Amino acid sequence: FEYGPDALKDLSPNKFTYTTCVDIQSAHGGAWCATRGACGTASENPDAHLGPGGYGWTHWDKCKAQPEARAALPDGQPQLPMPVPALRTQSGCRCKLPFEYAPARDCSIEDKDAAACEAQGGDLQGGWCVTCISHTYTECIREDQEAAWCAVDPSDGDCGVKSQDYKSKLPLSEGGYGWDHWDHCIGEPAGFMAPRSSASSDSATHQLAQGHAASSVTVESVTKRLQHEHSRGRDGGADSEVKELARRMSSSLRSLDKKIQQLDEHEASHAATRAVGAALAFAMAMAAMVAALVHGSEL
Repeated sequence: FEYGPDALKDLSPNKFTYTTCVDIQSAHGGAWCATRGACGTASENPDAHLGPGGYGWTHWDKCKAQPEARAALPDGQPQLPMPVPALRTQSGCRCKLPFEYAPARDCSIEDKDAAACEAQGGDLQGGWCVTCISHTYTECIREDQEAAWCAVDPSDGDCGVKSQDYKSKLPLSEGGYGWDHWDHCIGEPAGFMAPRSSASSDSATHQLAQGHAASSVTVESVTKRLQHEHSRGRDGGADSEVKELARRMSSSLRSLDKKIQQLDEHEASHAATRAVGAALAFAMAMAAMVAALVHGSEL
């Protein structure tokens, strides 16, 4: 966005183009930026208008700290995390990621007949040949909209808004997008996906396994306890030790269950969930064995 700070008004040129939020002349502190449309606060700067000589914007707003950006692909689009999470929209639809779209800025209009237009992959509209260049997007975009949006996964049926783009009405075999509905993205920022990779998922699984080994009942500890209990006989001391073992097992189960819930909340990879689930199943089997021993000792 363009802006001319008061302190530089006597310079030439005295207007500068900013590509990020700035804290210049921020009366209340914090960074700000120009906004699209009438969103935010109306500027009192005489140059904040859409006419000749104006900045090209009329409103501004404070910026929020942005989360870590995902690594970029060669075309500038951010890499998708693996596995790709189910990104929901304001209507509860799922975004189709990645998705193809041809923004209006990359469309041209030419006076060509139907045959010539079709030959170059264009669409004849109102006697004019409209040709657009499609791009592949890996995140919610603001192209041709006032708010972030994404294509809706075709498996969600009629969820979202029916697209009027001619390419959305074509089958893939004829150059179509492969989707025909769209919807606005939600979240902060809209459509945010945390950077994540299979490596980080493996690391999370490894850390969880380490924590489990350090704080819970292991095969070795159960075996040693049982051997010790057998050598001493089923006296009162052995009963109390087995009961303590059962208490520790119960605590370990609660800890594992809580970790699984945390993984679900953060959409951990299927591999990580399966690993913890297997650990929980094993722990439950061991708990059943210990419970049987406790019951036997009480009898």
